Amino acid sequence: MQTKLQSAYETAAQVGCGFVVSVIAGQLVIYPLFGLHPGWVGNVAITGAFTVTSVIKQYVVRRLFNR
Repeated sequence: MQTKLQSAYETAAQVGCGFVVSVIAGQLVIYPLFGLHPGWVGNVAITGAFTVTSVIKQYVVRRLFNR
């Protein structure tokens, strides 16, 4: 069983890696497929909003399952 702090570290590491992959994949593949062409700053902002949401969701779900 993980402590709350360990859950937070694991979640941050997973989502941090996902953030980098998402920024690159979004800029090079996903956005162009939909005819969207945000600059790097816009892409990072969009990905950042989804990343914050993901961190919160993952942490809450993990804590629920640890009960």
